Amino acid sequence: MLHIVIAETELELVPERLHKDTVITASAERSGNEPRHMLLESTHHHRATWKLDDGRRRGRPDILHFCLVTALHSVANSKDHLRLHVHTRHDKVISINRYTRIPKDYNRFAGLMRQLLIEGAVPPQQPLLELADMTLDELLEREKPSKVFILSKKGKRMSPRVLGRQLAKEKRPIVVIGGFPHGEFDRKHRDEENVISIYDSGLPAWTVLSTVLHAYEDAKGLFTGKS
Repeated sequence: MLHIVIAETELELVPERLHKDTVITASAERSGNEPRHMLLESTHHHRATWKLDDGRRRGRPDILHFCLVTALHSVANSKDHLRLHVHTRHDKVISINRYTRIPKDYNRFAGLMRQLLIEGAVPPQQPLLELADMTLDELLEREKPSKVFILSKKGKRMSPRVLGRQLAKEKRPIVVIGGFPHGEFDRKHRDEENVISIYDSGLPAWTVLSTVLHAYEDAKGLFTGKS
C-alpha cells in the first residue's frame, strides 16, 4: 500500500492579523462571509498575503486541488493501492477516505475546504474528510511506514522508474511531496537521508505526484492487472 503525504500545504483560513485589511474586508463583503471564515487565496488576496511571513508562498489552495483530483482519480486509488494524507503549514492533517470525490470545479472545492477548516469534518455525520492537529513527524509515526521518501529538487537524483520499483518492493512506503508553490520544506525531517529528486529542477507538486503515481502503478503492474 502506497501512502502519499502532500506536506506543508498552503491551505488556511484568513489569519486574524488580516481580518481588517481592506483587501480582505472587500473580499468578505463580495462573498458574504466573515473574514475569519474565508480561505486565504493569493488570487483574491495577493496584496494582503504579502504582509504575512512567507507571504510569497501562502494562499495557494489551488495546488492542493490539482493534487487531490489527480490522486483520487488515479489507477492506484481505484484499485485500493493508495492512501492519501494532507498536512498543512499550521500542522493540521486531513485524513481522506479513498471514496471521496473532490469537486473538479475550484470554487466548489474552495467551499468544501472552508467548511472542513471551520467544522473539522465533512460531512459531519459520516465524514469523508477529517481534520486533526498533528505535525508531519507525528503523522509519519502514526502511519508506521516501512520507508519514507521525501521528494525535493535538492535530493539524491533517482529516475521515476527506479523510484517506482523501490516503492513497489516496500510493504508500506510513504512519499512526502511539498504542497507549496516554490522553495523547500520549512522544517528538517528525521528522514533526510531519504530525500529524492526525480528531475534536475523544480516541478509543480501535481506533476511530481502524477509522475510518482504512474511509476508506482507501472512497477506494480496495475495497468496489466497483475496486482
